[in-house]
Amino acid sequence: MSFTTEIKTVNKPTKLLNRMSVTKLLLMGPANAGKTVFGKKIEAAFNGVKKKKNTANLDTICESYIPTPGIDFYRVFMQDDSQSYMLWELGGQTHYQPLWSIWWKGAKGVFVVIDSTVMTESYLAKVRDIIELIHDALSLPFVVCLNKIDLSNCNTKVLENISEYLDIEEDKIIPCSAVTGLNVRNALYYLLEII
Repeated sequence: MSFTTEIKTVNKPTKLLNRMSVTKLLLMGPANAGKTVFGKKIEAAFNGVKKKKNTANLDTICESYIPTPGIDFYRVFMQDDSQSYMLWELGGQTHYQPLWSIWWKGAKGVFVVIDSTVMTESYLAKVRDIIELIHDALSLPFVVCLNKIDLSNCNTKVLENISEYLDIEEDKIIPCSAVTGLNVRNALYYLLEII
């Protein structure tokens, strides 16, 4: 009898993991927009990930920029609805962009992470190209994460201008800070809502 009880106890977590569906989400945006810190912060916010020794502190801004080598992954578990999300961060450097079409297969939604401290016309043109790519090639729901809002003087008028320039609804733009965690959870909730 006790042997049977032990087997049932061991199998319960396995059954839960088998029932948990995994949804693929993309993190896209120009180079140096803060996608890596955004991915790590969202993973930590939902999973309670502890920082490992010898890793960068997410609460401070790194002075050195290390580009993502093509692709990176983050796993988010939503225990309340037995959902699991895999965030695929696609490197924003131009030499990685031709590979995006290989990596985005099977995705259900997109975070477009942009740097609010760089609001030049050429930068926004790159962002607009990415959004057009999402519309034309993917037809996926997306949310624009206006990252590094804690470092910029972005106000309502700036948000209106960005919305107009990118030709998207203003409610699809979420001011956030991956470093402080401001609106990172809200960005995920909003993307899941429109999926």
